[in-house]
Amino acid sequence: MKKILAFATLLVSATLLTGCKEAAVPAAAAELSRSASEETVPAETTGETVQERSSVLPDAVRLDVENILQMPELPNGCEVVSLAIVLQYTFDLQIDPVWLSDTYMPKGLPGQADPEYTYVGDPKGNGFGCYVPCLEMTAIRYLADAGVRDYTAKDISGSSMRELKEWVAGGCPVILWATIDMEPSVVAQEWTIWGETVCWYSGSHCVVLSGYTEDTCIICDPLRGVVEYDLQDVLQAYELVGRRAMVLHQPQ
Repeated sequence: MKKILAFATLLVSATLLTGCKEAAVPAAAAELSRSASEETVPAETTGETVQERSSVLPDAVRLDVENILQMPELPNGCEVVSLAIVLQYTFDLQIDPVWLSDTYMPKGLPGQADPEYTYVGDPKGNGFGCYVPCLEMTAIRYLADAGVRDYTAKDISGSSMRELKEWVAGGCPVILWATIDMEPSVVAQEWTIWGETVCWYSGSHCVVLSGYTEDTCIICDPLRGVVEYDLQDVLQAYELVGRRAMVLHQPQ
């Protein structure tokens, strides 16, 4: 794994229901009251502490993660592109996200598929997106075919912002679900699967948290490149779409 560039001081530092397509995001869902400094989720919600996670949180960290842009091949494929970004960083190799999607990602029809377990639509065209279990399965299938036995995908949904930072400080970039440009969003469409209502947010987006400072998050954004967003904006977007996140790691 590539070396972490950690800085120990505070000074260093369409509207269609698409999962990733560039679109105007409707204004303002209800304001979230939780601040970035609050520890509202206990550590045990994310499972065992793994070796990569740091017990002492540095003031600032920047992992040397190379971004991949999803356009033009995968206009709605931010999830699989984010996975490719993390795979490339973790194993220091080149991965074609189109091939990764075509070969390993389960897909289903809009209105019929559950985004928890299946990509809804087509990431190369008219697609919505997917959530953590689907991307986790995509990663596990790839790792199995590649013969990788010492790494696995881990669902860390529900993590607090501090816990996400701990993963990054330990050398693991975090795939997290948010919104395009960290803008407010609303539910754009709903459908029913197995008696349960599925809600899809307009402007939903998947990115990679690759570093942070005291007040910002460094994001590998498949639409924008490497961007430094305000920490509170990232926290709000992450909260809005359900605190969904995932890492690749070496379990003890």
